[in-house]
Amino acid sequence: MKPELMWYIPIVAALIGVAGGIAGTFLADRLRRQRRMTDKEQFREWLLYFDRPAWRGPFTWKSDPGPYEQVLANTIKAINSGYLAMSAGEMSEHRTLGKSQLRNKQLRGEMDEIVERLEKVRAMVRATIDDPSRREEFAPEIDAERDEIVRTLNRVAERFKLQVLRLPTTFPDWAAVYAE
Repeated sequence: MKPELMWYIPIVAALIGVAGGIAGTFLADRLRRQRRMTDKEQFREWLLYFDRPAWRGPFTWKSDPGPYEQVLANTIKAINSGYLAMSAGEMSEHRTLGKSQLRNKQLRGEMDEIVERLEKVRAMVRATIDDPSRREEFAPEIDAERDEIVRTLNRVAERFKLQVLRLPTTFPDWAAVYAE
């Protein structure tokens, strides 16, 4: 290396050190916050993912199954990874850990079951997108699965003494979907 360029080495080393320090501090803080999140706190955040209009009212009330399929995909991703993408693509302010980070094995199993049911509902919704004539065929099964997902969530919520959710099929009309 040319001697006149040797003065760059300490500057580059210092910049790398500063960047590493900032990254290390950020990661340490993130890990510290994640470790403090209890299973109850994590589950409380997940309940918020289900307490929105997409989970209220029978499936037949969803005018376009395409966006609903995306809600299902986002919810599955949120449970698996902890990050909830909203309909416009931005990330929600609600963050959790992925279900693999749960300390309680029973709760992890229940969340695995919920993800399996969500995947089943998503597959049926996708089938109605591909062939709209199948919507009436799948609607009762989709509603039954959605109600069972919420029942499972409610059993866990009761154990944690958290507010339970209404079953999707119990909303009397459109106005009730957006009233809460």
